[in-house]
Amino acid sequence: FYITCSSTKVDMQVIAGAPPKYRQELELSVYVIDAFSNKIFGSVTLPVHGVGESETKSYMACFKQLSPSNGTLKSFLLKTNKGIINYYEGQINNIISMAQSLAKVYKYDEALFRLSLVPEACPSYNIVMEEATKIYQKYIDDQANRCLAKARSIWNAGQDFTAASEAGEYLAE
Repeated sequence: FYITCSSTKVDMQVIAGAPPKYRQELELSVYVIDAFSNKIFGSVTLPVHGVGESETKSYMACFKQLSPSNGTLKSFLLKTNKGIINYYEGQINNIISMAQSLAKVYKYDEALFRLSLVPEACPSYNIVMEEATKIYQKYIDDQANRCLAKARSIWNAGQDFTAASEAGEYLAE
């Protein structure tokens, strides 16, 4: 997950004086997005204003108002966190089924990746990790069976010192 922000300029004024001051009003839209599926889990728009000796400095003054102590931002993040957990809890059976289907067609990496997307904060996280352990064991067993098959085919083809050495390399894996 990542948090990103976009801005919309609402108003800008130049305050006369020496030196002139720039005052900007922006609407900052903050989003929480799942990096892998690009699903937006929540957004909030915060009105801010900033003053500076240049347009850039006034713009930066607006962004400095985004802080973890901002009450609106804090409540938004807590609400979004609960939404993410509820989403994964609702999808947990689908995620596990998809991972099992991928493992059946020997796509172990993708199956484990899908399971790893479930956040630790989810109550069903332990169930997901149990399934990940099973799939990982299938992956290890499949790799071992492939190495054993290669070693047997090399040995059956040669049955000499060179074949034994080459088969031994596969057995060592």
